[in-house]
Amino acid sequence: MEITREIVEHPERFTGARVVDELPVHMYDGADAEPGQDVPAWLRDVRVLCDFESHLQMEGLLGWWENRSREDLDVVCAALRSVGMDDQAALLHEAVDVLGPGQVDASGEVNSVSSFSQRHPEMTDEQLEQCRTLEERLALDGANGVDLRSALIAHADSGLAGMLRSG
Repeated sequence: MEITREIVEHPERFTGARVVDELPVHMYDGADAEPGQDVPAWLRDVRVLCDFESHLQMEGLLGWWENRSREDLDVVCAALRSVGMDDQAALLHEAVDVLGPGQVDASGEVNSVSSFSQRHPEMTDEQLEQCRTLEERLALDGANGVDLRSALIAHADSGLAGMLRSG
């Protein structure tokens, strides 16, 4: 059974920690890749933020911005706010001020072996440094006192509890 459907149909089998541990492992597989609209808002938030964190780990803020920000910025910011990470949402909006909407769009050469600055020569050294600073401040791994995992577990525990009360 797909993990998303199992969580929705059998919330009693899950804890917030289990959701946060298992969802990222399966959320790109089969039906979990496109879970549909019947997914509770709290579970969508967890999915969005697990995906965002994965992209940050793999690509960094500039890579995420180049590849995903146009589609995901508002969704990620809303999810961050929903788990109580308003400061991180504000940091992403600071990136808009530095990078500008649409300024850093993926070119046809994203998969080439080239640096971000080579693909975007219009970016100044000052803008790149501002982005590096924002990325350090955005750290979601607890290094800056911001622990996304703990926030997601608490959010999932709350969502599961609500499902159990109403179901």
